Amino acid sequence: MDLLELIKKRYAGKLFSGEKIPSEDFEKLKESIRLAPSSFNWQPWKVKIVSDKETLDKLQVASYNQAQVGTASHLFVFCSVGSLKENNDLLMESMKGQMPEDKFENFSGILKNALSHMSPESQRSMSERELFMPVENLMLMAASLGYGSCPMGGFSAEEYKKILDLPEALNPVVIVPVGFNADEAREKFRFSDKEIFF
Repeated sequence: MDLLELIKKRYAGKLFSGEKIPSEDFEKLKESIRLAPSSFNWQPWKVKIVSDKETLDKLQVASYNQAQVGTASHLFVFCSVGSLKENNDLLMESMKGQMPEDKFENFSGILKNALSHMSPESQRSMSERELFMPVENLMLMAASLGYGSCPMGGFSAEEYKKILDLPEALNPVVIVPVGFNADEAREKFRFSDKEIFF
């Protein structure tokens, strides 16, 4: 199946079977997230993965009782970061020695300069915007492996932080339950070309 057909096939699953995804496919799902693009390669997100039924049930309640959360094999909780400094430091540490010294110094300088001009609010905003790239990677990888997924913003971020004991700097922005579909695909309704492109 080519990519366009896969995109057409994917839909937001509203109910899963609860069966667990095999570990080999689970690793592929994680890798699809890890390889997502980001500005300056800052990778400004953290992802909490939940698979135990007790916690999924608690999170379902905090998701306005939407069944796809409690019946998923795994729930991916995408969190924005409060500051990009840690990401920048980690990136510099991992890239040092991987490119010629002059190129590294130039790239390092560009990133330091960009970061110095970003307020804490703009750093958090950037993180919130960019984490939708790994979300899309995850959903397409899940579809390619034969699993369902559902991007969701309908949940209480504060309740999620409490239940998952998340650090103060991390804020849940979007969740993606993934699993074996236990519902039927619905017809897609999308705007026409003329309503989107100009």
